[in-house]
Amino acid sequence: MPRNVKASPPTRQWTNAPAILFHGTSKTSAQDITANGARLLKGSSYLDFGPGFYTTENHDQAAAFARLHHQAQAAVVTIVVDRERLAQLSFLAFGNAIPSFWELICHHRLAKQQDHRRPNTPHMYDVVVGPVAGSWSYDPRKRDILPGYDQISFHTDKAMNLLLASQRDWKQI
Repeated sequence: MPRNVKASPPTRQWTNAPAILFHGTSKTSAQDITANGARLLKGSSYLDFGPGFYTTENHDQAAAFARLHHQAQAAVVTIVVDRERLAQLSFLAFGNAIPSFWELICHHRLAKQQDHRRPNTPHMYDVVVGPVAGSWSYDPRKRDILPGYDQISFHTDKAMNLLLASQRDWKQI
């Protein structure tokens, strides 16, 4: 930073407050998740980061997903996650759509197109975080991400136990 420019003081201190996550789904599933916790077995294997329970920090994104897939029965689950416990999990994080992000997307989405499944091996990471792929291809010119959208996916029993121990609520939208 140039010497004659003063940095603005932070407007708010970091408090490590709980992470507020959202999951768009149906009313029935929202009630079940709130009462019993999320289940890994309910998710698709062909999502961006593989089978898991997908959340976002963007309420509007979760609501849009719920409305698209569940229309009049759309609901959003809110999950309040303790960051200290979250930090104890293993992570793979993509800050943007770098080449390895697209490699992972193609790996999981291609399995659906070619109608073949990966062997049932344990997921290497408890949590994967990154942008949301809009369209994808092996051709980099045909790839895009959805601006302002994020995904935080939980893939292991250890990660699911954290969600089970977290405060959960839901609201029909």
